[in-house]
Amino acid sequence: MPFHKSVITPEWLAKHPKYGNGRQIRTSREPIIIPAVQKILEEHDWIIEYERIIGEFRWKYKILREGTKMMVRQLMYILLSRGIIHPAKTGKYADFALWFKNRAYQTVEEQMIIGRRDGRIPYEVFIDKTCEYSGGNEPNPKIFSPEKTFDYYVTKYEESEETFRDSWKNYYVPYWYGQKEYVEVAYEKLGMKELIEPICRKYGVGSTPFGGYSSLTVDFECVQRLNQVPENHKIIFLYFGDWDMRGENIEVNLKKHLLEAQPNLSWVDNIHVIRCAITKEQIAKYKLMPLPAKRSDTMYKKWVEKEGNVGWEIEALDPKVLQKVVEKSILEHLDKNILKKRGILEAAGEQDMKRRIAEYFNEDYEEDE
Repeated sequence: MPFHKSVITPEWLAKHPKYGNGRQIRTSREPIIIPAVQKILEEHDWIIEYERIIGEFRWKYKILREGTKMMVRQLMYILLSRGIIHPAKTGKYADFALWFKNRAYQTVEEQMIIGRRDGRIPYEVFIDKTCEYSGGNEPNPKIFSPEKTFDYYVTKYEESEETFRDSWKNYYVPYWYGQKEYVEVAYEKLGMKELIEPICRKYGVGSTPFGGYSSLTVDFECVQRLNQVPENHKIIFLYFGDWDMRGENIEVNLKKHLLEAQPNLSWVDNIHVIRCAITKEQIAKYKLMPLPAKRSDTMYKKWVEKEGNVGWEIEALDPKVLQKVVEKSILEHLDKNILKKRGILEAAGEQDMKRRIAEYFNEDYEEDE
């Protein structure tokens, strides 16, 4: 079955007023949410095969290629921007603010629970770092016998020469060696971790989720890192957060947080905070959906006076777009000439390692062309 086609037919829906987990369909939009999400996953590079379980409204799925993972809240924004979900035309939920607060996310979340349970949406699609498991023993731990353990280490010893000969491959010059800027990524939402961190690792950049307001512990650890930055280097924080009263406040107060962790920092004026997302330009370019500002927030009045009664969450930015923004923002602070010299230096180091290994085994050495 092609991935982008709905696995729900109008004929089936006519015969089944209840479906999935048995809950009555509450709005006319619900039956199309799961098929729409399947299409969105295809657009985000997921390739999935489905097989209908005979006699049941359930499917087996096989992931042929993993694409971009996302949070349910990001998915909600995509559905919202495409008109797949929207407020009711009449009744109390005709008011956008009330509908968004009480029904929008809940509707999508419920549909994703149904879709995962009946096999139409893979569990592997979604990110939820707020409940991340910290590894321990396997549920059914096993041990090797002393005999098997001994045989394993004998084999490792016999293979050690090959491992040693290949050790030149481990020679590494840090990505930012010689650069005149020190760069870190700071982001507001813990849930963005799986989208942002892979890009940061690729370019050797540290990243920290601030989660609303950073803790004093996080601030202190940050100060300890920054104390090691050479005096003539700029310190760049690339910031990714909501365009609202709290997102702005985190950005503005970053220096203040660090000074609270350690007063009289000599290098604090070398810090430059750059908002990379969300920006007003991105809001206009991608036509991001605004939300009403939170009246309960103590900063509400000042924000409304400055920006109006609206705000934008970073989840409104498409996951693939966000990753491109992260990568572009990092690359803008890498000096390409210095990066090229680093590559030459690393290649020379690898050749030197090869030569030393050849001399150790009394073998002739020929430098790679």
